[in-house]
Amino acid sequence: MIKKLLYVGLLVLATIVVLVLFLCPTSAQDVVANTIEQVKAGHTAELELPTEHLDKIRSIYQFAETNQLSVPKVSLQETARTEEQVQVVAFYEMLEYGENNQVKKAHTESLIFTLQKIGWRSWKIAEVEKQ
Repeated sequence: MIKKLLYVGLLVLATIVVLVLFLCPTSAQDVVANTIEQVKAGHTAELELPTEHLDKIRSIYQFAETNQLSVPKVSLQETARTEEQVQVVAFYEMLEYGENNQVKKAHTESLIFTLQKIGWRSWKIAEVEKQ
């Protein structure tokens, strides 16, 4: 009986650990990716970022739309990590097509996100810089 309770207790504990690890934001890149997706979708009300930072992200999508470019493809690279801070560079690639659907020109932009650690597995965007 005691063994059964011990196994059930361990199973419950393991389930809680797995849920915490998979449901909490796990990296600074996850925070940046989620923020970019929210801005892209127009859901910025729940984001805790100053308007000037949101505008820097929006400007890339507006540039693509204004110039009739492809939807920006985003790739993220984590750089400059310390115990309490990390920087994530977001590279945006947009293609301009010419006749016969051939690539005429590639346009690139990048944003540098500086994040501060606010908890064990939590990050908050402190700065967004356009390069």
